[in-house]
Amino acid sequence: MVILTGENNTFSAGADISEFSNMGFNKGPMLTEVVDVVEQCPKPVIAAVDGVALGGGCELALACHFRAAAPGARFGLPEVNIGLLPGAGGTQRLPRAVPAAEALDVMLTGRMVPAQAALASGLVDALAAAPGPRALLEAALSLGRAALRDPQFTVGARRLSCKGPRAGREAAEAALAAADKALSRRRGDVAPQRAVLAAVRAGLDGFAAGMAEEGRLFGELMPTEQSRARRYLFFGERAAFNVPRPSGPLPQIRTVGVLGAGTMGGGIAVCLLRAGYRVALVEARQAGLDNGVRAIRGIFLRDMTKGRLSVDECEKILDRLTPSLDYGSLADVDMVIEAVFENMKLKKEIFAQLDAVTKPDCILCSNTSTLDIDEIASVTSRPDKVLGMHFFSPAHLMRLCEVILRARSSDATVAVVMHMAKRIRKVAVLVGNCHGFVGNRAFFKQSFEAVYLVEEGCPPARVDGVMRKFGNATGPLQTGDIAGNDISYKVRQELGLTDPNNLPEEYQKERWSGLIDMLAEANRLGVKTGKGWYKYSRGGFVPQPDPELEPLLEEYRRKHGLAPRPASSFADEEILTRVLYPLINEGFKILEEGIAAKPSDVDTVFVNGYGFPAHKGGPMFQADEIGLPQLLEKVREYQAKFPNVHYWKPSALLEDLVRKGQTLAQYWAEHGSKSILDKRVPVGAGHRLSKL
Repeated sequence: MVILTGENNTFSAGADISEFSNMGFNKGPMLTEVVDVVEQCPKPVIAAVDGVALGGGCELALACHFRAAAPGARFGLPEVNIGLLPGAGGTQRLPRAVPAAEALDVMLTGRMVPAQAALASGLVDALAAAPGPRALLEAALSLGRAALRDPQFTVGARRLSCKGPRAGREAAEAALAAADKALSRRRGDVAPQRAVLAAVRAGLDGFAAGMAEEGRLFGELMPTEQSRARRYLFFGERAAFNVPRPSGPLPQIRTVGVLGAGTMGGGIAVCLLRAGYRVALVEARQAGLDNGVRAIRGIFLRDMTKGRLSVDECEKILDRLTPSLDYGSLADVDMVIEAVFENMKLKKEIFAQLDAVTKPDCILCSNTSTLDIDEIASVTSRPDKVLGMHFFSPAHLMRLCEVILRARSSDATVAVVMHMAKRIRKVAVLVGNCHGFVGNRAFFKQSFEAVYLVEEGCPPARVDGVMRKFGNATGPLQTGDIAGNDISYKVRQELGLTDPNNLPEEYQKERWSGLIDMLAEANRLGVKTGKGWYKYSRGGFVPQPDPELEPLLEEYRRKHGLAPRPASSFADEEILTRVLYPLINEGFKILEEGIAAKPSDVDTVFVNGYGFPAHKGGPMFQADEIGLPQLLEKVREYQAKFPNVHYWKPSALLEDLVRKGQTLAQYWAEHGSKSILDKRVPVGAGHRLSKL
């Protein structure tokens, strides 16, 4: 017998995806050839799987005649997440190893299958009795010995390529029909998922036919925009975590204080508890604390009822939560994450108190979405141990966390916070300190243009509809309703922007709109009040047209002397250009100012935090897809049309690249990305106008 296993407690995480974009992909031997050699071996081959068997690693395991797994092993074919389908027989062997419905679910979602579920489905033949290589090897040996003792055993009978669908052709056809129906209801690009269905369907007429179709479809998908975009994001997310680590041991974070038990603070606490941290939750009022604890408990109890947690696991998690009304309960924590209302005066008061009650080496983080982290840190005596952590709501569900670097943050503090963000399963991106950082700074420009379109007569549903057609999860106006229109209103109040006759000097030449103010003052705050740009059923997030909005818009236009264009005059192309291009242009400015270290950081923020479609790669990826000369031409066209809108001024970096005839990707490949740690500068006057 032959036993295949991996080093360092990992069977195989799959092919080297970087080879897909260069000539290395075409160098032999091909993975399909390798798995065929394994399957055709005349001796029984047993895969001994620890850690993960993903992508090509899972396909290699499927080519083996038996599979043994460690208790913590996980299997998966996640190729759809990079815009492809399994390319080394996965679409053919998995439906022959497990029922087609289960195989399709694994391939269409890219989810991982834990060892116990793999055993139940038939993907695995035996589980090791205990963790560790010795027990795993014994399980593999037992499978091989049992086969060799069986006089009826033949290797050919264990080759999946010689079998039909696990549950029969009729069940496979039914599973394909159900999956096809489900895909027809999905938004966005589903080409990889449809390719999976086509390959599995072809395999019903024989393994060779299925393999031929799998290979053909893999080759078709490889050069497409959506596959290139997803592979780019795959590497971009991982590169975002690559920050220099100082020499020597890093401070250990075991207990984290969360200040504020509202929606955001509670969501952050859930993330920390799930990751094994002890959490001290502090709130100013008993009612707020009780509501926060109730919400946290509810999330874990729902996990328990859905079978994601056992009763014992749930109890252990909740035992790590210590609620309190007393700042003194934070005296021994290793880190504090403040999550109170977005108000500079309040945050500075809180940080002064935290500085007084926490131990000197405690790291202090503010969950701020726009405020200057340097100013917040100025009231503390530990400037090297203060950072921003911009979580996205709901924090226990949203993947993104912007980690905001301040002028005097130490390398060790940055490394600790980035490590913690990864441990709580966030996609963390290190960004510079300016108003709105990367995400909100650029998103605000997109939101302003959406509001201007409505002001000019374009229906809100048209604006959002065009962006959903582009692939966004929600349009900018619906996003405002979900976040709460009162948040933008309060920011505008703090900046003195609600009275057009009394604007701060730097805003007096800027185009002004009071539509957000009108919504907030009419209590149209969005989902939380059941009406905003749209109306919503109680507790619902599905936008419905609201006939009460149009009279308000008409009155607003009359009050401010605005003559709207006919709704039919707004073409989809104009809407898309006016909403998307300010976002891209601001992304270029963010790069030239060093607020983001590289284009993929900007794209990682927007795909994971703002609903930008992953199959489009992000705004900076799209810049090259559009073509920088064409992009600059349109930006200049709208700058001429709206000279009083600052964000239509072209980025100097964009103009320079067009002048040189370079793409953004070429420029960054040539110049590389310096660590943003080398760009620690306090917010300056150059960013002030971005507060608009």
